Amino acid sequence: MAVVTPAWNLAFSREVNNIGWSRTGLNPFNRCVFHKLKEHEAASERALRQAGFDYSLLHSVVPGVSSRHAVDESESDEDEEAAQAALIGKGRITSAHLYSLGPVTSDRAYSIVKARVLSKELAAAAAKEKKDARVAAAREANEQLVSIADNIVLTHKAQIRALCVKDLAALLAKHAPHEAAEHRKLKKKSEYVAAVMCIFSHLPDQLPPQVAAP
Repeated sequence: MAVVTPAWNLAFSREVNNIGWSRTGLNPFNRCVFHKLKEHEAASERALRQAGFDYSLLHSVVPGVSSRHAVDESESDEDEEAAQAALIGKGRITSAHLYSLGPVTSDRAYSIVKARVLSKELAAAAAKEKKDARVAAAREANEQLVSIADNIVLTHKAQIRALCVKDLAALLAKHAPHEAAEHRKLKKKSEYVAAVMCIFSHLPDQLPPQVAAP
């Protein structure tokens, strides 16, 4: 008690209590807390207005917007749905946006967040579907090229120079699949020929002349 009593007397002295009562509007009794809250609300509105925040969109999905920012309540349901879709598609809704509006229902706030999450999930699913389609198309095209390469028999390098670009690409797809990224950069036939020549460098330039039988 010898330690607690001085601290207690200091913390709850009349001077300290008077300071706390004056800050909360108890003594003298006034509405200073209410006025401070109104000042904070006005500051938030000014900040959002300077940032170009569109109150008309948020009013259609979140109650509590000041009437001077709100749209006419006689708007049709179609307009409200369009405004909600626009809000969901805009930039991220931060806590500052909702705080400036005052109390909002948890169900309405949850519906906004849920709609945004579903929108992102649908976009991600669509992107994945397109990617899978591209991968499947590339795999099918590669299988067709390998099938073409299976029917090509090379005995000398002169044959390579006579092949068309499609046949040259087929040989590259079959014999050097690990370099597919580099092969996609090839543009001219001479570049395809040079790449295939590197793979079949062991072949002779020409067939040796046939020796006639005696």
